Amino acid sequence: STDIDNTAASGVQRAATTVFRDDYEIVEAAAPSARIRSPQGRIMTVAPGMKYPVLGKVLSISERNGKWSVAADYGVIRQR
Repeated sequence: STDIDNTAASGVQRAATTVFRDDYEIVEAAAPSARIRSPQGRIMTVAPGMKYPVLGKVLSISERNGKWSVAADYGVIRQR
């Protein structure tokens, strides 16, 4: 049987798993937009709210400790 009893877990919010998109590269970034390179070598300018077939909707572009990241529905692209 594949029935799962979630009684003990009710009311507990599970943390979402972050998927890092290492197949994409941040070429340059300066809020509120960033330029990224796809696995096929295509350079795209992205900004929060924009939607892309493989990435989904771009949720945020942020900088932390000198490194930029682009968070989207289907993963996070980190600056290398």
